[in-house]
Amino acid sequence: MKNQKGMSLIEILIVIALMAIIVTTMGKNIMGRFRSGKIKTTKIKITKLLDAVKEFEMTCSSSLPEGQDSLQWLVSKPTDLKCPEYPEGGFILVSDLKDAFDKEMIYRRENGMPVIISVGLSNGDADSADAISSADLAK
Repeated sequence: MKNQKGMSLIEILIVIALMAIIVTTMGKNIMGRFRSGKIKTTKIKITKLLDAVKEFEMTCSSSLPEGQDSLQWLVSKPTDLKCPEYPEGGFILVSDLKDAFDKEMIYRRENGMPVIISVGLSNGDADSADAISSADLAK
């Protein structure tokens, strides 16, 4: 038996393979938690935005119009809106109009009630099963 210094190629490959398995397993776990955190953050932002919509409706005695830019009414007062009690800083920050996936939230009314929808998980489809809706959070 000769005196061996260092490691053989096979031993190095085995160590690299084991390290790859460990890193892959840890990476999947971390990414899953990261996604779960974004979903929780989005649900909190939806609730906050829905509260701002309700506050707007009570303060201004008016409903937000449906449409692409309707949530902007919560950030700054539209020139044609008659609402003397509109707060100077708006009802919400512009950063709150996006979900945790950096997608614009959608506002619409369903059965006369305001609904906020995040399309961050659904590739922009508000009617997808992956969309997160304030209507679903209330259930």
